[in-house]
Amino acid sequence: MKKFLLIILVLILMSLACASTNNMVSNIAEGIIDKVEEQIGEALPDDLLTQLPDMLTQIPGEILTQIPQGIPTGDGTVNGDICYPSEFIPPMLAFFENVNTGELFDLPIAENQSTYAIQLPQGSYNAYAWLYDFSYGGSYSQSVICGLDVSCTDHSLVDFQVTSNTNTNDVDICDWYGDLNIIPVPQNFDMSAYTGSIAGTLSYPSEMIPAMMVVARNVQTASYTYVLTVDHQGDFQIDGLAPGNYTVAVYPSIGDPSLVGAYSQAVPCGLSVNCNDHSLIPVQVTPAQITGGVMPHDWYAPAGTFPVKPAP
Repeated sequence: MKKFLLIILVLILMSLACASTNNMVSNIAEGIIDKVEEQIGEALPDDLLTQLPDMLTQIPGEILTQIPQGIPTGDGTVNGDICYPSEFIPPMLAFFENVNTGELFDLPIAENQSTYAIQLPQGSYNAYAWLYDFSYGGSYSQSVICGLDVSCTDHSLVDFQVTSNTNTNDVDICDWYGDLNIIPVPQNFDMSAYTGSIAGTLSYPSEMIPAMMVVARNVQTASYTYVLTVDHQGDFQIDGLAPGNYTVAVYPSIGDPSLVGAYSQAVPCGLSVNCNDHSLIPVQVTPAQITGGVMPHDWYAPAGTFPVKPAP
């Protein structure tokens, strides 16, 4: 019983900082009862429930008329725009970092997603985003507040406040024009839950499969990721791909640079003389999944049909 009373007294003191003038006593009483029962995991005894409102009526009226409403609990909501310096918004990861504790919250942004909302614990934060390969980053910065015109040269991140049970609006992650060194890079961040893989088999129009460069190109952004294989290697897997659609082509590491193989419509056709459709097949990448069965075995397309070998 003393434990219950102690908890109640503590919560009364909390309420003195955040109660309401409308239905003051009943509101405080209900809030305290709910909080205590939540903490101890059981209902309070009936005798305490009947005594609590009387206890609260002893709080001086002049105090009750000066204190604000409600005990702030729960997370606050942050929302804003997602921008990118092109007509297409690629998939990315937005990060919200508590500037005092360093605690990091992440939010996947889908292809062409232009707004977001996230719930965060109360505190002070900054917001930024990276493409999945961490090659390009943007942020909510002083330049965003300035208007993102040519005179807005301050790209430092803006600290914003999150308050329980309230909305923090217009935290727009739209500054992609500053020095990338300004934007924090999350350390030891596990990308495996957000990226996917493409796997499959290799072939070559000879008895031996040479070492190759296997390239996955994002259909929308044209960015590419590759792996290098060794002589006689018959399979491959490309990891760390952002969600989206990719084409797959292969290039021998030595020999004729114009010789290209690819995963095209001619492959499911059977690669016979009647298979004349050499258009590339988009491969969908899903987070935390391996898309298998990809066979870049079409070495028979006319020269120039498939993309040229990229620089490693």
